[in-house]
Amino acid sequence: MMYPLVRELAAADAPHRVPVAVTCRVLGLARQPYYRWLDRPVTDAEIAEAYRDIRHLSSLRHYADKLSNQPVTFTQTDN
Repeated sequence: MMYPLVRELAAADAPHRVPVAVTCRVLGLARQPYYRWLDRPVTDAEIAEAYRDIRHLSSLRHYADKLSNQPVTFTQTDN
């Protein structure tokens, strides 16, 4: 997420202060979502949940890749 970087660069005590509008333009971000995030930053619990979701998806991808390398055989059954 790039929003913490935008906040850091725009901070009053930053060594080289960069306005939010400039940073967002350079990074290709819209300002409105940044200000929305600034009002309600992501919590540690939300980060942990996103991390768990990503790990779960990557493990599913791992098994899908393993299965895609397995030969598939079809058998015909009489009904």
